Amino acid sequence: IAAFRRALVLEPSRAVTWQLLGNFVYPARRQLPEGLEMLDSAVASDPEFSTAYAYRAFARLQAGDLAGAQIHYRRGADLFRAAGDVMGVARSAIDLGHLACEEGDVATAHALFGQALDTFERLDQRLGIAIALEAFACAALVDGLRKCGALAEAEAIALAGLTRHPELVTALLALARLLEQARVKVGCHAIP
Repeated sequence: IAAFRRALVLEPSRAVTWQLLGNFVYPARRQLPEGLEMLDSAVASDPEFSTAYAYRAFARLQAGDLAGAQIHYRRGADLFRAAGDVMGVARSAIDLGHLACEEGDVATAHALFGQALDTFERLDQRLGIAIALEAFACAALVDGLRKCGALAEAEAIALAGLTRHPELVTALLALARLLEQARVKVGCHAIP
């Protein structure tokens, strides 16, 4: 922390230094309020620093502030869009989809995950594709914890992902194991 503090003395308006302190250093030390202050300083130093908004949103989410997280994820997405950063927009869609899922709005989550998946597939971004497929399955899993039938949907999404992207077999098999564990926890029967 001392080196970051010295860097800020030399260049107090360097948003990246504030963002690094806020996103990595303070949360690792379980000092979330201080981390949020650093991320606020990052945004104050550079209001167009889209990545700082994404980290700020995540910190708000960790603090239990869903509304604040949504505001910051949306602002980051707007900045990514304005800069023409389609990968940033897609990552923001994943984040906003997780928030929608958290609020019980699985339909919105699926729409956002679908937008991200389309972008990642168009750009042949394998990691992004895997993340989007995981997001779909996790949304169905969360919904499945509410009603067992959605676990079948999660399995179908994982199977469709495997069909479209066989190179992701390891990630999708791990996801299948998680789905089976969830099925056991909620007392659902295996799908033949």
